[in-house]
Amino acid sequence: EHPGRLDALSRLVAAGDVGHHTDVERWERELEGVHDSASVHYALATARRRWGDPQGALADADWLRDHWPEAAPFAEHERALCLLELNQPDAALEAWARALVVRAALHEQRRFDPLVTALAASSAGDPRVQDLVRAHWRKRGSRE
Repeated sequence: EHPGRLDALSRLVAAGDVGHHTDVERWERELEGVHDSASVHYALATARRRWGDPQGALADADWLRDHWPEAAPFAEHERALCLLELNQPDAALEAWARALVVRAALHEQRRFDPLVTALAASSAGDPRVQDLVRAHWRKRGSRE
């Protein structure tokens, strides 16, 4: 109904949260009035993470995962990116493994390459690890 409005409003809210802007509440109300809750939380998770608020983004991704099971793999992807930024690599890999069920490419997926490479080297005999490693590289379009 309002193309581009979701991204624009979520970016305004995220930027306003970081900069303590006085219009944030108005933008949040407008965002919630124009879009469904799942879209709002997904867009806010992405925007908040990109504006340097991975903890706030994680809360939105958690909400999405907990309230919309169909969107859980996408929420797990955002959670994984947030956990990377929060320096929680083990939790990030666990979330990334749950996101790998998404068949399409996911933004910023190459950020997991170093973690997956290190995991493969340290746990070469674990079949679960090898499944995750294969799924990651398949998604990345690589045979590594």
